[in-house]
Amino acid sequence: MLLTCVSALVGCRQRELLSPARFTQHFAKQLGQAIPDRTVTVLRDLELRTSTREGHETRVFLDNAYNEFKRDPASIDVIVTRFVASAMETVVTGGSLVQRNRIIPVIKDRAWLEGIRSTIHERGMAGKTAQVWEDYNEELVIFYAEDSPKNIRYLTEGDLRGAGLTKADLRPLANSKLARPAAGNRAAGERRRVHDHRRW
Repeated sequence: MLLTCVSALVGCRQRELLSPARFTQHFAKQLGQAIPDRTVTVLRDLELRTSTREGHETRVFLDNAYNEFKRDPASIDVIVTRFVASAMETVVTGGSLVQRNRIIPVIKDRAWLEGIRSTIHERGMAGKTAQVWEDYNEELVIFYAEDSPKNIRYLTEGDLRGAGLTKADLRPLANSKLARPAAGNRAAGERRRVHDHRRW
């Protein structure tokens, strides 16, 4: 009887842990319901494309969402809801200019940088998504991102050109952002994200 109960529990956990393909389909359905004026298309596992009638397209990558889901399958509804809200902000404001007062530095190790480069190459996006970064030391690099209430968007060379910024402008802007005290609820939001982004 004990073995039967254990087998049943293991079976339930296995059913709860969706494959990348099924997770992508589930996420696409939820995102499509949240932005009915856009078409959501599955390009491959953990990658979506949204498009408008006018032809504006945005890519949505689900790697972080799926990794978080794997750590806690029972929280799939909470995880998907949060990442859908983040994706909606990216989709809706995808063509907007960078707000300088939201620029922050995010420190990552070089393995993370190489992982990003590898992913971009595998997805055929080389040359299209050049994220802005600079050396911090031999082991770490600094990425720059725009921090908003629901999303952290890593800046690209195209973002800088559109905002009239240069790479040299970023560190002073990021330093001024970190020097300002955050409001209580805003600080709480940043604390919730600290596990995923090591701040400089």
